[in-house]
Amino acid sequence: MKKNKVIRCTVFLMAMVLFFGRTQVAEAQVNNGAVYPITTDERADWPKGPDVYAETAVLMEPETGLILYDKGMNEKRYPASTTKVMTTLLALENCSLDEVVTFTDACKIHQVPGSGHIGMQVGEQLTMKQCLLAVMIKSANDVATEVGAYVAGSPEAFADMMNQRAREIGCLNTHFVNASGMPDPEHYTTAYDMALIFKEALKNEDFKEIIGTQSFTIEPTNKNPEARTYTTHHALTAKTAPEYYEGSLGGKTGMTDASRNTLVSGAERNGVTLIAVAFRASAGEVAQDHIHLFDYGFTQFEKREVPGGSIIVPVSWKTDQLDIQETVEDGRIL
Repeated sequence: MKKNKVIRCTVFLMAMVLFFGRTQVAEAQVNNGAVYPITTDERADWPKGPDVYAETAVLMEPETGLILYDKGMNEKRYPASTTKVMTTLLALENCSLDEVVTFTDACKIHQVPGSGHIGMQVGEQLTMKQCLLAVMIKSANDVATEVGAYVAGSPEAFADMMNQRAREIGCLNTHFVNASGMPDPEHYTTAYDMALIFKEALKNEDFKEIIGTQSFTIEPTNKNPEARTYTTHHALTAKTAPEYYEGSLGGKTGMTDASRNTLVSGAERNGVTLIAVAFRASAGEVAQDHIHLFDYGFTQFEKREVPGGSIIVPVSWKTDQLDIQETVEDGRIL
């Protein structure tokens, strides 16, 4: 059998972690698979990152998986409703948007004080698209729980699916126990793992359409005679919000007493997409963190064409600083 020569690319960047005075190794693969080792360990020319309010944060370039900024990105935190990114991803991977979901007793689990919900009733019906809009735009916990029960047969079985999918994506410090993000000591993730989950979700065009939705209406159903209209509360996506960010793709907010404010977002400018995650900040601060992280990424880094593909590097770097290394057969680096 003829062996195909494959150029693979691995990028090593040492992201300066300003808050802890240490560095973090990030390994990524260039979009076409070619391999460029880049070492930035304690480089003086690495762009200084922004101060952020959140306890942990990360900025990722998803095409390569490259980490541009890291503040405790592998520290476990409660994700709150950013959990719903995984819920929505699994629903999209296992269902069509026109499937009809008939609500069961599962929807009542989180219809309690302090839990965001839209008052779904047992026997009420919505399409899966309506469900996922309610999950991501309104952050409806009752709908998220029902979606999980619909996909997997029970909320508990869906949590197992969530954890299996997280492992497949590469999450090493994540464990889910519910579809909504309600607090539980065993329900946690990290900023880095959440970026990986969001990175996977962005591959789905239906997911991108859902998170970019400004508002939607659930027309009267078989159990509710009133139309219900909901508007995005993701400040960077809402065009009427002062925090609106040009190029925002949307994302997911979260807030509980245990987690404080959490946020995962995507943004795109000049052909470059970035993912930001910030965990555990005060109200208002988390949106500012994302604005500062995106500004940092879009102004301090650029996509550079190199033999075999492209890569994200600091704007101050010269192309001849990249040590290009070609290699081997059958996708194995020799």
